[in-house]
Amino acid sequence: MSDDRKQLTPTQQAILYKKGANPNWQNTEIANAVGCSDSHVSDTLNRWSPDEMDEDGTVPGQSTISLGSLIFGSVEDVDRDSPAPFSVGFGVVAIGIGLWVWWILVLMNPGEFSETIGNAVMFTSLFWLLVFPVGVFLDSWVLHRVDAAWRPNRIVWPSIAFFVPVIGASMYALYRLSRA
Repeated sequence: MSDDRKQLTPTQQAILYKKGANPNWQNTEIANAVGCSDSHVSDTLNRWSPDEMDEDGTVPGQSTISLGSLIFGSVEDVDRDSPAPFSVGFGVVAIGIGLWVWWILVLMNPGEFSETIGNAVMFTSLFWLLVFPVGVFLDSWVLHRVDAAWRPNRIVWPSIAFFVPVIGASMYALYRLSRA
């Protein structure tokens, strides 16, 4: 396979074969025949047409650079059974939780840290209150993009992380780790 070709997953190949063999079928019929969701069929057919796929299950590679690929690197399509990748967004959430734990330690033991370190940790932690919802949204976007088995709601979880930042982001991280 050359560098400008992309290997499709078996599910994506089956979707394109079914659409090529039955061009009048609706996405629901293809999804039932292949054994996947309607949204996965729609996503696959929006990206590639059956005519683009070669006999070896490859399609032309991505020829344009999108904003998402610049932020997240290369997010490949994966099977729903494989574990979801950890993204930049999840890293942001994890760093923020770590900063808040550190700030709590500074508050509990004020004599062990200098005032400068205490203030720096406090202001960084307060800034992270605004960053939590962004990190949660970016991570949930990546999970939807790769069609992961657990795809959190992209509106509810960032909203919770916005209104109750530390608790919301911590709950998101726990759910995310328990379903990874």
